[in-house]
Amino acid sequence: MNRRNEAAFEEELVRLEEEAAHEAEREAEEKKLEEEKRVVKKREEEWLIEESITKAKANALKKMAEEESARYRCRAEALQELQEHQDCAARAASCHTSDQVLQEPSGSKSQVYKSASMVHNTLEVEVRVLKRKQVVPQVNWCGS
Repeated sequence: MNRRNEAAFEEELVRLEEEAAHEAEREAEEKKLEEEKRVVKKREEEWLIEESITKAKANALKKMAEEESARYRCRAEALQELQEHQDCAARAASCHTSDQVLQEPSGSKSQVYKSASMVHNTLEVEVRVLKRKQVVPQVNWCGS
């Protein structure tokens, strides 16, 4: 009976050792899974931070591009208005020259006719410009 008890005791000891080994393996697996979860969570947080930084940079670049585009549009409008003023000044100078030719009709009739025709054409252009400027408001030079 003593041997049987010893054998039973030995079997129980082996079974308990195997059970303890399985329990240790299970705990090691659980720790490994917990560590993997922690790493995944940390990576997700890093990714979210990187994503928010990227979005902020993209928004800043978009805003800068819009501001630059507005500046170029403003410059283009200002240049267009300047060109219109220069064209108007050139037409006014042309009218002044034409007026002098008409006031001094010492030239031939064809020269006087050409001058009168040029004045007439210039006045037609001026009337069109004035009509257009009443419909289209002046450019405000974009606040400058």
